[in-house]
Parts: sequence; structure tokens; C-alpha cells
Amino acid sequence: MALVVIACTSQVACEKVLDNASSSVEDNFSGGNNIPASQVPAAVMSVFTQAWPSAGSMQWKLLKDGNYKVEFLSNAVRWQITYSPAGAILKQERS
Repeated sequence: MALVVIACTSQVACEKVLDNASSSVEDNFSGGNNIPASQVPAAVMSVFTQAWPSAGSMQWKLLKDGNYKVEFLSNAVRWQITYSPAGAILKQERS
């Protein structure tokens, strides 16, 4: 996690800067645009379906950094996996 130091001239200015910074961080790491599975690269889809053949309730996102994120259920456990366009797993979380 990065440490950000912000110098502001007023409380309102600081609140505005912090709001913009938190939106930007969320967009880059957890946000992105929802896309249909048909727009996911074949390499990503192949790696995913081989590893998770019984995954359900999948939602794909194209992240601003060009990577792909899928959120899905497997055995009543919610998973999130981020893939590079070539299909490499960059991050995997279960919640």
C-alpha cells in the first residue's frame, strides 16, 4: 500500500482531493467495466474454465489496466481472480 501525502488549502479542497483519489484507486483495482464472457480473450477463458469447470454466477470485468477480473461462486464460496490478457493469474481472493 502506498502512502500519499496531500497538502490542502482548505477542508473543502482536501475532501475533494481525497474523494477523487479514492475513486481513482477503486477504479484501477476493484472497478472496471462489466463485459460479456464473449469479450474475454480465449487464453483467459481457457485457463479459467480448466481450473473452475463448475463455476457459477460469473461476472467479468475489463480493468483500466487492461487486465481481466472475474467474480464467481464455487461451492457456495465467492471468488475473485484477476488475469493478464495472456491468461496469467495476477491475483486470487476468496471471500
